[in-house]
Amino acid sequence: MTRTARIPINRGSAVTLGFTWPDGAGAALNLTGWAVDLSEVSPSLAGRVSIQIDDIPAGHVRIDVDAVPDLPDAPYNWFRPRLIPPAGATRALTLPRFELVPT
Repeated sequence: MTRTARIPINRGSAVTLGFTWPDGAGAALNLTGWAVDLSEVSPSLAGRVSIQIDDIPAGHVRIDVDAVPDLPDAPYNWFRPRLIPPAGATRALTLPRFELVPT
Protein backbone atom coordinates (compact mmCIF):
# COMPACT_ATOMS: atom_id res chain seq x y z
CA MET A 1 0.00 0.00 0.00
CA THR A 2 1.26 3.46 -0.88
CA ARG A 3 1.81 5.80 2.06
CA THR A 4 0.11 9.13 1.44
CA ALA A 5 0.35 12.46 3.26
CA ARG A 6 -2.96 14.28 2.68
CA ILE A 7 -2.64 18.07 2.72
CA PRO A 8 -5.79 20.22 2.76
CA ILE A 9 -5.56 23.36 0.63
CA ASN A 10 -7.97 26.06 -0.49
CA ARG A 11 -9.01 25.41 -4.09
CA GLY A 12 -7.43 28.03 -6.31
CA SER A 13 -4.76 29.06 -3.79
CA ALA A 14 -1.02 28.64 -4.12
CA VAL A 15 0.68 26.67 -1.37
CA THR A 16 4.24 26.32 -0.10
CA LEU A 17 5.31 23.27 1.88
CA GLY A 18 8.59 22.98 3.73
CA PHE A 19 10.29 20.23 5.67
CA THR A 20 13.68 19.21 6.97
CA TRP A 21 15.07 15.91 5.74
CA PRO A 22 16.41 13.94 8.74
CA ASP A 23 19.55 11.87 8.81
CA GLY A 24 19.58 8.40 10.36
CA ALA A 25 20.14 9.79 13.86
CA GLY A 26 17.23 12.26 13.74
CA ALA A 27 19.29 15.41 13.08
CA ALA A 28 19.00 17.43 9.87
CA LEU A 29 20.70 15.82 6.87
CA ASN A 30 23.33 18.11 5.33
CA LEU A 31 22.26 18.16 1.66
CA THR A 32 25.60 19.23 0.18
CA GLY A 33 25.91 17.48 -3.19
CA TRP A 34 22.33 16.20 -3.15
CA ALA A 35 19.54 17.10 -5.59
CA VAL A 36 15.76 16.91 -5.32
CA ASP A 37 13.05 16.15 -7.83
CA LEU A 38 9.43 15.09 -8.02
CA SER A 39 8.16 11.77 -9.28
CA GLU A 40 4.66 10.44 -9.79
CA VAL A 41 3.23 13.91 -10.47
CA SER A 42 -0.47 13.69 -11.30
CA PRO A 43 -1.70 15.25 -14.57
CA SER A 44 -3.64 17.89 -12.61
CA LEU A 45 -0.37 19.20 -11.08
CA ALA A 46 2.01 18.69 -14.02
CA GLY A 47 3.98 21.91 -14.55
CA ARG A 48 2.38 23.47 -11.47
CA VAL A 49 4.56 22.04 -8.70
CA SER A 50 8.28 22.57 -8.09
CA ILE A 51 10.81 21.50 -5.47
CA GLN A 52 14.13 22.93 -4.33
CA ILE A 53 16.65 22.71 -1.52
CA ASP A 54 16.49 26.11 0.15
CA ASP A 55 18.92 25.51 3.05
CA ILE A 56 21.61 22.93 2.20
CA PRO A 57 23.35 22.58 5.61
CA ALA A 58 20.03 22.47 7.50
CA GLY A 59 18.51 19.87 5.16
CA HIS A 60 15.49 22.05 4.38
CA VAL A 61 13.45 21.42 1.23
CA ARG A 62 10.67 23.65 -0.15
CA ILE A 63 7.82 22.63 -2.45
CA ASP A 64 5.78 25.29 -4.24
CA VAL A 65 2.42 24.60 -5.84
CA ASP A 66 0.95 27.24 -8.15
CA ALA A 67 -2.65 28.32 -7.73
CA VAL A 68 -4.86 25.82 -9.56
CA PRO A 69 -8.45 27.13 -9.77
CA ASP A 70 -9.65 24.01 -11.56
CA LEU A 71 -7.99 21.53 -9.17
CA PRO A 72 -10.15 18.40 -9.14
CA ASP A 73 -11.38 16.77 -5.96
CA ALA A 74 -9.12 14.19 -4.32
CA PRO A 75 -7.61 11.64 -5.00
CA TYR A 76 -6.30 13.11 -8.24
CA ASN A 77 -3.70 15.65 -7.05
CA TRP A 78 -0.48 13.96 -5.99
CA PHE A 79 3.30 13.99 -6.25
CA ARG A 80 6.21 12.26 -4.53
CA PRO A 81 9.37 14.18 -3.47
CA ARG A 82 12.67 12.39 -3.98
CA LEU A 83 16.17 13.17 -2.76
CA ILE A 84 18.93 12.16 -5.18
CA PRO A 85 22.27 11.34 -3.54
CA PRO A 86 25.67 12.64 -4.58
CA ALA A 87 27.83 10.44 -6.77
CA GLY A 88 28.89 7.28 -5.00
CA ALA A 89 25.89 7.08 -2.66
CA THR A 90 23.74 4.00 -2.83
CA ARG A 91 20.16 5.08 -3.44
CA ALA A 92 17.67 7.93 -3.64
CA LEU A 93 15.49 8.71 -0.61
CA THR A 94 11.77 8.97 -1.26
CA LEU A 95 9.01 10.47 0.85
CA PRO A 96 5.43 9.27 0.94
CA ARG A 97 3.18 10.48 -1.83
CA PHE A 98 1.69 13.91 -1.10
CA GLU A 99 -1.96 14.40 -2.02
CA LEU A 100 -3.46 17.87 -2.13
CA VAL A 101 -7.08 17.83 -0.98
CA PRO A 102 -8.98 20.97 -2.06
CA THR A 103 -11.57 22.46 0.24
